[in-house]
Amino acid sequence: MVNPILGERLLGAASAVLTGLSPDEAMTLGEVVDGAPESGDLPPGSPVALLTKVQGTMQGEILLVLDTDLAAPLRERGPDGLVGAAEPIVAALAAAMDATSTSLDELSADVALARVAGKADVSHIAVSAGGRLRALLVFCVVDLHPEPVVAPVTLTADLSRIGLLRDVSLSVTVELGRSRITIQELLSLTPGAVVELDREVGSLADLLVNGTLIARGEVVVVEDTYGIRISEIISSDAEGA
Repeated sequence: MVNPILGERLLGAASAVLTGLSPDEAMTLGEVVDGAPESGDLPPGSPVALLTKVQGTMQGEILLVLDTDLAAPLRERGPDGLVGAAEPIVAALAAAMDATSTSLDELSADVALARVAGKADVSHIAVSAGGRLRALLVFCVVDLHPEPVVAPVTLTADLSRIGLLRDVSLSVTVELGRSRITIQELLSLTPGAVVELDREVGSLADLLVNGTLIARGEVVVVEDTYGIRISEIISSDAEGA
């Protein structure tokens, strides 16, 4: 089953690439399909694939498989051939996935599919025009929420004074969401009742220290207990805004 957050990003990425393929044709997106496509799912003719590695809140690879009619005009657009002409398209793909393209290579479609066959977290989308399959977008996700790169922090305070506070206990709370209910609704709560929160599925949880929001992150399981993987540190300026 396709992760709902990932599925939304995949559709956004697919939409971002359509106008770059053939501006004069009306391209139609298929549904997001879980798993890698089979060789029989490839566009007819001698399709080629563009492989890009992406890095950001999504880490992995994206394959753009094109039929001959789409690849040929792209290949003729500039001196760098298909790879050079496709760079803006691939950049739009990566941006829609909240990531950056780190490389771009051309290879045969069969070789490209063999590369992703059997890997976990693979999804694909068919792109059609004129009633026939014209392209495939294949997404191979390694990590949807990689650890953020933490920049070094320079402390300007007197560390000897800060040391006095190291053993002070703080109350840490993880908040999944909030809801406002009436007293009547509160009194009617029974075991098994469901209280709807103000967060969508897949939203990050809030991390509060002594009631102050300091970070957001993804709820994870560490052995037999819950934990939170920090994705975002909330600055005092951002919180005040």
